Amino acid sequence: MTIWQPMMNSKELAAATGTGGFRNLDENGNLVQNGTTCTAPECQCVFENEEPMQMIFTVLYVIPVSISTIFFGYAADSRFRLFFFASSMVVLASSQFLFPMAKSFAKLATIRVIGGLAEGCTQPISMVIINFLFVKNTSKAMGIFNWAMYLGYALTIALASFTKNSFYWSYYIIGICCGASAIAVFVIGKFIPKIENDNNKDDEEEAKLKEAETLEQLENISWRENTFKIARVAGKPATILIFVGGLFRHTAGYTLGINQVDYFSNYKEFENAELYLFWCPILAGVAGAFIGGFLTDWIKKNKSFSGSKGALFILFISQFLGAPLMAIVLSINPPYCFVLLYIAYFFLEMWFGIFLVAFSSLFDSSIQGKAIGYTLFIMRIVCGNLPSLIVKIKVYVSYHYAMLIMIPGFQFISAIFFLAAFFSVKNESSA
Repeated sequence: MTIWQPMMNSKELAAATGTGGFRNLDENGNLVQNGTTCTAPECQCVFENEEPMQMIFTVLYVIPVSISTIFFGYAADSRFRLFFFASSMVVLASSQFLFPMAKSFAKLATIRVIGGLAEGCTQPISMVIINFLFVKNTSKAMGIFNWAMYLGYALTIALASFTKNSFYWSYYIIGICCGASAIAVFVIGKFIPKIENDNNKDDEEEAKLKEAETLEQLENISWRENTFKIARVAGKPATILIFVGGLFRHTAGYTLGINQVDYFSNYKEFENAELYLFWCPILAGVAGAFIGGFLTDWIKKNKSFSGSKGALFILFISQFLGAPLMAIVLSINPPYCFVLLYIAYFFLEMWFGIFLVAFSSLFDSSIQGKAIGYTLFIMRIVCGNLPSLIVKIKVYVSYHYAMLIMIPGFQFISAIFFLAAFFSVKNESSA
């Protein structure tokens, strides 16, 4: 079975990285050879069996990356976290270079699985490293870390344009970025001892370093004991409320990411939608992630908002303000809706880094990586599949109302859960 790679625009780029079953036809309707493109204006890309192939390739990514997140959660709490991180980046880079060379479904599927397994390292290990290196400014550091996500969104749209008739270059560029990440991690490893030997530290930083020094002893704790420690915290009302709020918010983000180009370009019939959507994560997403982290670290200085309470308060405010704006964005016509989209994006995209800070702070530092691994495993499985509900909802209501339910509706529900978690954490700390 052969996967025919089409001439690349943004839709085909997204599809080619996660789906298959395409034919590229020339002006005479003849099938163009595998791995080549037809540049003539009369050429067309015909999608064959797109839905089943999309499901297959999505599963071949989502399941491996979700399972490996658990493994790398355990690796994040070990002394060899940087080695695991850098090695995974090397494997991920290799998979990107090999993907365009694969000429069969079996080879593509294998590379897809390997890439998914390697990618699971990024968030749990990064979160633990950030917690150790940026004790007082964890939220700001997570905001900057999430810049990669927003710049990545924009990069996919840019790559679609720059590599339109040379699709393989999109994979090579991503592979180069992954290789650079591996080198950067090795460099960071050289500087961590210097940071740890700095004598000018306050009590909070000293406590972190003492925890790091006992890491070798903590590694001897059995898998059963660690699981029990995680389950004990996970069963608390505040933990459950934060987690459920995160599920709703992440599902809304997945839904928007999957449908936004189609919604504004086809349903709203706006020709230049991709240009506005390209700049949105770069400007509003990057600014929102940093400002959200800055506000969280600032408000945590007040004893009433210490610990996870400050993060939860900012989570509630950002989603409570952003959800109604997103509803208006989806309801009014382009290009005016994009002005509000940037404002809505600024508030809404504060969430992910702050969520990880709030959630991980509920767990002891010796099990934070494991807790994040399990959390991301569930979120990827659930939130990665729930956006397909929009197809079912559109059977009963319009595309517009389906988007309203799945995006601003879920964002507002997440705000309610974050507010409930805020009061739950407050009650637990005062008890």
